[in-house]
Amino acid sequence: MRQTLKKKELENIQVILFDIDNTLLDFKKCAEASIKAAFRKWGIEYTDNVIDVFLEINNKYWDLYEEDKITRDYLYQHRFQEVFDRLGIDIPGAEFEKDFIKVLFSSCEKIDNVDEVVKYLANKYDLYIASNSSYDEQSTRLKGADLFQYFKEVYTSEDLGSRKPSSEFFEKIMEDIDHGINKENVLIIGDSINADILGGKKFGIKTCWYNKFNKEDNEVSDITIDSLDELVEVL
Repeated sequence: MRQTLKKKELENIQVILFDIDNTLLDFKKCAEASIKAAFRKWGIEYTDNVIDVFLEINNKYWDLYEEDKITRDYLYQHRFQEVFDRLGIDIPGAEFEKDFIKVLFSSCEKIDNVDEVVKYLANKYDLYIASNSSYDEQSTRLKGADLFQYFKEVYTSEDLGSRKPSSEFFEKIMEDIDHGINKENVLIIGDSINADILGGKKFGIKTCWYNKFNKEDNEVSDITIDSLDELVEVL
């Protein structure tokens, strides 16, 4: 764990914004289970390299989405087509996407120890979700994971009309919370350097990077953790 915040700065925190995928829920496990289910429906044999190809291409498309270069509809129309082109699978990616999304909608594989950590934090702070996905999808998954009740609101790019890392996304959340909370009172926790950390820093709130995949330290976030358990130590 690395942190640059002083004790007084940590004591000022009143609100925590949480990302979901690869922060609260394990996206790789959720995606793999959803792909396998859709493959069975389409009569396709699943091989171990499928998930790695999907994650590589999916990350590329989400980076483009966060950079405001593509829409979410474009992502849904094209990501699996690129996956199947790479794998040599002759089925329509956009049609497969619909079956994948249906299963993903209810997938809720949790990060280790997330229940204990979120329950602990909910007793000390006001917790909110800040996600670049849709409200229906993320609220359904949180309910399936038995985590929904710990969050005061689920904010998504679909409902806000803007996306992380834009300052407009965070500004709209702050306007909705609107009970004497200043930027210095807010911390965002997420796995994305671009969407969560750089977006949060640009807006002026405190940031905590969950380095789930043991990448080289970005040295940008105020706090860096390698496991959710470390939040109990620092907060």
